[in-house]
Amino acid sequence: MDGYWLGALINNAGIVCAGPLLFQPMEQVEAQIAINLLAPLALVRAFAPFLGTDPAQAGRRGGIINVSSSAGKVSSPTRGGYAISKHGLAGSIRCPSFGPVRLPMKPKAGSKPDS
Repeated sequence: MDGYWLGALINNAGIVCAGPLLFQPMEQVEAQIAINLLAPLALVRAFAPFLGTDPAQAGRRGGIINVSSSAGKVSSPTRGGYAISKHGLAGSIRCPSFGPVRLPMKPKAGSKPDS
């Protein structure tokens, strides 16, 4: 796909399997982690060359938008597996070893910046 580039990659898929984490089937917890955390990472890896990380590819640099949730910071009694997956996604975005492309995160209008 020489010469092709992407302007943006938007990871917006996600699932919630509600229930107390202690009693939730592991299959449901694993499904949430697979879809909400591992799938965005796989997509970033697959499309990174077309977003400007490969110097051999022509074109401008694109952006990555990972849609997370406030559950990544604060959980509820019936959303433990979801919170685990979204906390991991939020952490991967802030991780310096995520890759060579570091994009500034813009907070939602009216929200308080991370401390």
